[in-house]
Amino acid sequence: MDDLRNTDPEDLHYMLLEVESTFAILFAQNELARVATFGEFCDVVARRLRQPHVDTCTSQQAFYRLRAAFRAVVPAASADFAPTTPLAALLPRSQRRQQVARLEQALGLSVRLLEPRGWIVASLLGLLLLSIAGLFFSPVAGLAGLAGAIGGIRLASWLGRELAVTTVRELVEQLLTTNYAQLRRQPGTVNYQELPGILERMFVGRLGLEPRALRPDSPFQ
Repeated sequence: MDDLRNTDPEDLHYMLLEVESTFAILFAQNELARVATFGEFCDVVARRLRQPHVDTCTSQQAFYRLRAAFRAVVPAASADFAPTTPLAALLPRSQRRQQVARLEQALGLSVRLLEPRGWIVASLLGLLLLSIAGLFFSPVAGLAGLAGAIGGIRLASWLGRELAVTTVRELVEQLLTTNYAQLRRQPGTVNYQELPGILERMFVGRLGLEPRALRPDSPFQ
């Protein structure tokens, strides 16, 4: 079973940067060197927060904030907005990029909701790999291919209209793992009981680990 001991160090580094961004904290140098389990890591995050505990549900707060933003951007959302509501029904593809931009403005947060079609990404990644291999045979052609592939990936990401998540509930969960500190109704407070679950979802979503690899006693490194 894959666990954090088998995770690429660079992937784990970027994961820790995301944790810092989500909770608005900074780990001290070598602070995690002696962390042995995932539970101990959660304790380090809790100690870094140093904020009052308020026993309110951040997920519920995120849902109501998201509902208000949708109602401001998509008036039709007032009629049917529930955790199971498909986002495709709220954000028609033809207007999706504009509506998501307005939604982010209403929320004051980046929602990372849109992405390019899978076959476009796969094709550009294929071109990228071929271009890297081509550098050994024709450097000029290889560099041109690399430039085209990288530029194409950036353009596809900017123009993408596919939904990265499919329901309101999934979007709420995504927001919790990217903007926890900003979603708290009372700024500067934390519900410490929520931390292990949110950190688990972050590691599962970003690193592709199974939840059973992130129990409190699971090895961290």
